[in-house]
Amino acid sequence: MNRKNLSLIIFFLIFAITGPLASKMSITNVPNTYVPKTLPSRVLNDDIRDKFGTDELMLIIFRDDAEEGVQKYQKYKSFFENIKTIKGVKSVTSLFNFEHIKSNEDGFEVADILDLEKFAEFEANLKRDENVRDFLINNEKNYLAMVLEPLKIDASVERLELENKVLEEIDKANLKDTFFGLGGQFVIDTAQFREMMTMMKKTIPLTLVVGIIVLYLLFSNIKFVLLTMMCNGAVTQFCLSMFVLFGWPYNMVSSMIPSLMSALTIAFMVHLLNAIKTNRGHEDVIMYSLKKVRRPSLYSAITTAVGLFALYSSPIPPVGHIGVIGGLGVLFSYVIVFEISPYLMLFFKNKELKGFEFVDSLFEKINNWFIEKTKSNYQYICFFSVVTLLVMIPPIYKVESESNLLKFFDDDHVVNVVNRKFQDKFVGTTSVDIVMKKSDVGNLLDSQFLKDIYDMQKALEKHPNVTRAFSHVDVVKQLHMAFNNDQPDNVIPIDNLLIDQYVLIYDGDDMYDFIERNLETMRINLALNVQGANEIENVIADVTNTLSKYKYKYDYAGFGKVMSDQENLLISGVLKSLGYSLLIIFVLLVLLWRSPIDAILSMVPNISPVLAGFAFMGILGIWLDFGTAMIASITVGIAVDDTIHMYHSIKSKIINGVDIDMAISESYKTSGTAILMTTLILCSQFSLLLLTSFTPLKNFGFLTSIGLVFALFYDLTFLPSFMKLIYEKSPRLLGVKEVRA
Repeated sequence: MNRKNLSLIIFFLIFAITGPLASKMSITNVPNTYVPKTLPSRVLNDDIRDKFGTDELMLIIFRDDAEEGVQKYQKYKSFFENIKTIKGVKSVTSLFNFEHIKSNEDGFEVADILDLEKFAEFEANLKRDENVRDFLINNEKNYLAMVLEPLKIDASVERLELENKVLEEIDKANLKDTFFGLGGQFVIDTAQFREMMTMMKKTIPLTLVVGIIVLYLLFSNIKFVLLTMMCNGAVTQFCLSMFVLFGWPYNMVSSMIPSLMSALTIAFMVHLLNAIKTNRGHEDVIMYSLKKVRRPSLYSAITTAVGLFALYSSPIPPVGHIGVIGGLGVLFSYVIVFEISPYLMLFFKNKELKGFEFVDSLFEKINNWFIEKTKSNYQYICFFSVVTLLVMIPPIYKVESESNLLKFFDDDHVVNVVNRKFQDKFVGTTSVDIVMKKSDVGNLLDSQFLKDIYDMQKALEKHPNVTRAFSHVDVVKQLHMAFNNDQPDNVIPIDNLLIDQYVLIYDGDDMYDFIERNLETMRINLALNVQGANEIENVIADVTNTLSKYKYKYDYAGFGKVMSDQENLLISGVLKSLGYSLLIIFVLLVLLWRSPIDAILSMVPNISPVLAGFAFMGILGIWLDFGTAMIASITVGIAVDDTIHMYHSIKSKIINGVDIDMAISESYKTSGTAILMTTLILCSQFSLLLLTSFTPLKNFGFLTSIGLVFALFYDLTFLPSFMKLIYEKSPRLLGVKEVRA
């Protein structure tokens, strides 16, 4: 079987194998997918969540200005009863089942705070219970909330289904007029998932359309264009199937893979197609052109893959996953573009690539401009290029590392609107737990211990960012208050035996949301009104300072604590992956050029997109977060592709005796044109991410495009200019033994 037919069979086998695999991909965006399983705060948080339930809650908020009365609340009662039965719901807390402890002739009783058959008691109950007013109803009684706790759901699709069922019940109950919105961590996840699915539906088709248009303008042969897009599809499908083989979830960060792979595959193909276009008229144009670009493209694929593989050093799982799958995708892309597609092109009768005259003319003018400036101003270009790099350094120090899930959306996004309203009318939506164990502190129902916890909570609630501190102590306090007709001598009983009796006859459930029934573990839940990881970390530091007075052993859990720790891991991961990426790429360039000098020279254009990306982040106030954490390693990996092509072209010519000016001119017309084309295509692909309303992806698309533009200018100005400067001063550094007159 000849190579042509074998390539065709392999090509379609790739689609046949990877297609079914990719369809089994697990698409999920739950918070735990962003956190290492071994992170201590996650390990503890998983244990606490198993004991006390999740803190990723769905907040259902209504605004109802109707006159107080049974009729006002009856419709919410029916809705409450219906959503409790939805599949995936563990419990719902509302006015209709919120435990209220009050005195009676037998001592005390546990009843619902709102009993429609005893509506006259509702106002008195509200006055007696200080906890319900900052949780389920505001002082003016025109905002009502229900708190839905889901069962453990690890798939965003199932979470979205649960949310949609709640919305359906709101519609069935005729509550749309008073429904304000959904909030809480659960809804932040589903909102992100919605944005991800919307982005995929929007950008993937646009990526294909824009790719086809640009390629057709450049080469005006629809068969070659369609083959390029099929190669692009094969690579993207391969990468998606890798998520299935590795058992990794596909989430918001992973959704960058299709755009990344599409851009890189098309860029590879452009180098090949441009070579075919340049060498048209050659008898064996496909194989001749392949021979011209195969070697530098292999070097480019390896170095680009290394830049991506370096991301695997990040402790944040999805960042590492992009590194591995992206790196494998680049190598696979090389195989598809340079080992399979050329043989598929042999099936085409018309192998001529011309491009539209106005496009070719534009590229020729740009190249001529660069050639003229490099020849006459190469010393100035070298100077200003270095100065520009230095100027970009100060803004980098202004870059702040921060993750705030609410800031991932626009301020007027419904998620932000609802969460702000809940925080304004009720309590903060960020949860942090202070966890204590019997084995560390002793009896969790000891009178003195309870008093210390009560004092501790009161001290913590004075903090401007702690809107509520709640534990089993609050339930014990209510029991004692009710038993003593709301006027006890002490808020906390001084008699341990009395406390034990209270707990023994207590027939409610709320207490055990904060202390295990076996009395082994307890938690103090803090509701914070800040969402940023650094802000949370600062609050936790203040809490730690307050708790230091009590000498009890404790630990932190909760979504807020995990998010804070995750942010610290993100910073270390960025520095580590970038360091590895630069080091390994430098070593590869040394091996490629067999010269440290050449490697250093080649690294300068690759550093420029990194500095540019971070500089723009500092200038524009863009945070270092999940979306921007990968930009440095990815842009270095991509930028080195064009650097290798340009450097290889110029150096190979001057070593063969071509004059430096002639070598630069000829390289501009071949490699320079390809670099302009690939940068145009890469930027058009990444710029499509600006269409999403999800801030991290938008920033990723913007900053990556900025970095690639800087890499383009350094490849086309600084690189040839500096090579000319070295050629004239010390040609031996470039491997030229003798400069011909």
